[in-house]
Amino acid sequence: MNYSLKGKLVTIRPPAKSDTESIYRNAKSRDIARTTFVPWPYTRKHAEDFIRNAHKSLKNETAFNFAIVPHDVDEVVGMIDLRKFNPRHKNAETGYWMGRNFRNKGYTVDAVKLLLSFAFNQLKCQRVQAHTVPANRVSQRVLEKAGFTFEGTLRRYVRHHGRYKDICMYSILKSEFKPRTKN
Repeated sequence: MNYSLKGKLVTIRPPAKSDTESIYRNAKSRDIARTTFVPWPYTRKHAEDFIRNAHKSLKNETAFNFAIVPHDVDEVVGMIDLRKFNPRHKNAETGYWMGRNFRNKGYTVDAVKLLLSFAFNQLKCQRVQAHTVPANRVSQRVLEKAGFTFEGTLRRYVRHHGRYKDICMYSILKSEFKPRTKN
């Protein structure tokens, strides 16, 4: 299975031990913790543990964590994953975060499209879903640009930082996915 995919703006690939510093530097922003389950405060140890666990999950094919590396930056600026992969039902869930200095450049949308290509073509998924907190309009736009459909709001669905929060559910089906075209 190919775990390194190259898009128009980014490559997604499994994180390496040498990525620890750039993952730490880009994940330690408090605003990432507000809208994801990335721990706060984020430490280098968190980054080291994350990389180690990502490799275990990849080996077992229970989750697929990918570093987002822009072609014009050559460092890990964010992460994207495919988790809750169910081989029987052929579905999975995705989530991502992007370092503060690398947002609004198209990197996240490109990474999501690459991940969808991996999910639908290599894992043969029929559905991929994602969720955001209602206030995270930027992430919702990323999903919409990648072809996801808003399905509804799951009320008080997750407990996050000690409070129950609503979640906006999005999904895309294999039949709705528009494959990337070569330039």
